[in-house]
Amino acid sequence: MLSLTILMVSGFTPVAARASTDGTQAPSKEVVVPVYYLTDRNQVGDTYGTQRKYVSNCKHDMYYGTAFVPVANKELETEDDKFKRLGWATADRASKWPYKKTRIESENPAECKKQFFDLLANALDKTGKDELCVFVHGADDAFEDAITDAANLAYYIERPVVMYSWPATAKMMGYMIDGQNNEYSQEHFDMFLRDLLVFREHHPIKVIMISHSMGNRLVVRSAPVLSGTGLLKDVELVSPDIDEETFKHYAMHLDLRRAQSRLRLYVSYRDKMLPLSQMLYGGYYRLGEGVGSLTNRSLLSVIHPELATKLGAEMPAVKITATATSESSAPSSNNAGASASNIMDNLSPEQREFILKAVHEKIEAINFTSLDTGFSGHSIPFKLLANMLDHDSPQAGYTLVPTKAGNGSKLAKYFSRRIKPKHSPDKTAHAEMSIWEKVVKVDAKK
Repeated sequence: MLSLTILMVSGFTPVAARASTDGTQAPSKEVVVPVYYLTDRNQVGDTYGTQRKYVSNCKHDMYYGTAFVPVANKELETEDDKFKRLGWATADRASKWPYKKTRIESENPAECKKQFFDLLANALDKTGKDELCVFVHGADDAFEDAITDAANLAYYIERPVVMYSWPATAKMMGYMIDGQNNEYSQEHFDMFLRDLLVFREHHPIKVIMISHSMGNRLVVRSAPVLSGTGLLKDVELVSPDIDEETFKHYAMHLDLRRAQSRLRLYVSYRDKMLPLSQMLYGGYYRLGEGVGSLTNRSLLSVIHPELATKLGAEMPAVKITATATSESSAPSSNNAGASASNIMDNLSPEQREFILKAVHEKIEAINFTSLDTGFSGHSIPFKLLANMLDHDSPQAGYTLVPTKAGNGSKLAKYFSRRIKPKHSPDKTAHAEMSIWEKVVKVDAKK
């Protein structure tokens, strides 16, 4: 028999909407938002721990449930139709972690999974939209920390959010263990994505994938699973802790061929964690460091199948001699990584500009240093993410301007001298067509 187990952690008390002195509704200090979660962490009392659900003989089943988490009401939201559609409520904070969780329990894992996807279907139906956000947290994140990040994300993007939580140790000294557990969780994450594809057969769905730090490894390595499916609407990689060149390998499988798919990379040059990771991994650049080797040219392989179509259709007067292509034969996607870069050497300035624009329409690299906070500089820019998803621009008071990529941490380079990582500027990339932009504050005086 299927049942829902309610796990109370300190508890929160919903409160009625307060009226201001003029009779209008005053916003509450906090808003409780639902986060749908699945995890392969171990169960510890009323929550989930830092180890794997199965130490050995893994049965490949997850814990599923919903967490109702209060977040600061910084946007001064008041109870309205949006609250009903998104399942929000107002609450008073009682302690550090005042939220409740409902865990789906059954002796039959298939029933747990079915119940979970029924919850997602109901949440999507209430919003009247088909967009679902999947969030994957990073290393050094306890379950409660990760679910709070997911709740803040849900508050700003105003869409149902599913958090996939893998067994992070919640200790900086456990970084290498986190890397191992992250790899262990890959097949479980891929299984979830396959479940979403099955779910889509019965319920319309478009997935917005948002991942932070080491969580990006799960997302990037899942690219072959999703290639050609059209499931992803947007892929938002925040401070990704993954080897940059490894990312380029998987990037060839990213599902960016369809018009609605887009990838954004968010980097901060205040980030102190990723240079440390670079040193631990032998000096090889991490993707989130935002170094100059990530160029328009190097990313052409990501959209090469679409590039083939453009070469034969929209782009004017194409004649390619250095590759096995012509006006009537488009380049093969099988050798995308090899030929896509060479194509640039055989195009006119007009043709090159057309291709670079096509790259920018699919891939955007955003330097959010001006919004990064905290000593470690490894934060998640929730409000920026929401505005980029909805408006392709930052929040009020900020704008995007063209910029160049960084050069990497001098300290990391010093301690990684045996690798001597280098990068070559993309000389073919016009500044106005570069994938790189930075968030800057608007000067109110101008």
